[in-house]
Amino acid sequence: MRRRGARNSSWFDLFMYFVGISVFYNDINPSMCSRQTLEEEARCAQLLALLRAHEHLAVALFDAMTAAAEAGVLPPAGGEDACAAATLLEGFGGSVLPFLSADALALPKLCACFFDALSAVLALARAPGAPPLSEELARAARHSLRHGARHRAEVSRVALEAVYALGAHAAQQEHAPEPVCALVAALQHELLLDLAGSQIHPDSADVAGNALLALVVARPDAWAALVEGIAAGAAEPEALRQLFAQLTSANGVRGSLDRPNRARFRANLALFLAAVRQRPHLAAILRTAEQGAAGAL
Repeated sequence: MRRRGARNSSWFDLFMYFVGISVFYNDINPSMCSRQTLEEEARCAQLLALLRAHEHLAVALFDAMTAAAEAGVLPPAGGEDACAAATLLEGFGGSVLPFLSADALALPKLCACFFDALSAVLALARAPGAPPLSEELARAARHSLRHGARHRAEVSRVALEAVYALGAHAAQQEHAPEPVCALVAALQHELLLDLAGSQIHPDSADVAGNALLALVVARPDAWAALVEGIAAGAAEPEALRQLFAQLTSANGVRGSLDRPNRARFRANLALFLAAVRQRPHLAAILRTAEQGAAGAL
């Protein structure tokens, strides 16, 4: 770890590269970034460079701020690391997301690189001394994470691992920021819906189960409200409540994210999903709450 007040030249060079390329992209009209344009080799390479710059800088900042906290030195609010983190979080929302439409994310290399960068940025927002996740970035992250979770296996796993990390961090906080609470609540329903509708790649089932457990542990109040809202629309509400109760309590499942508990929850989830998929009316009931969840954030 570098000394307080010292400046690492490679760090500074990377930061200036990030600033320079962000300014370059801010001068581009987002409407130019159609799929046809992005498929041009040079433009695609520039956008990949922008994503990688954000990812690498986010990882470097997270490592530096975490190491400082572990050494008992919390980064000052106006310190170099904290300011760099604030700039990156703001820049990711303003300088990256406007250029990543569904057409752009249809390109496999760009899509994979984007979710690597998004995961690193969300991790940075959890670093000691980093500014909290903004409502705008939380909203963008929600839609991006759902898109990624329903993608091919490699992308799906990265997105779902980011969801797990988000939920695990929120579970450790006594008072998580409101945008994070709203994001967790929205992701609870959307992930449940995607699992029930077989929208998650089978190779990502284990990560999806871990992610759902982390979201439930992070906001049990939101999960209870979601379950009650879904059960209220069922012809046999008590039977559905019992099915949900078995998901989160059978097989010795507790409000913990340790490895054995994650395995037990995944086993319960497999039984839960099998029961839902065998009863089409239950899957239909789950879908009735989607519109409400869409306005949660």
